Amino acid sequence: MWLIHSTLTNLEAIALVRELKLRQATNEFHDFELVSVLEPHKVAQNSFTLIRKTSGYAERLYTMKP
Repeated sequence: MWLIHSTLTNLEAIALVRELKLRQATNEFHDFELVSVLEPHKVAQNSFTLIRKTSGYAERLYTMKP
């Protein structure tokens, strides 16, 4: 997971998110999920983007019921 602050209100970050969305539409970035959230109630760091890799995931079992 990768969490980036101020991605919808910062010019450089907006360009980064646009590039990632374009790559997500291709095979180059198809095994990632990208979600951007605007937080209008906050003045600073009022948005974030979360990027999560979806391939190569192995579910781990930490507890077992008897």
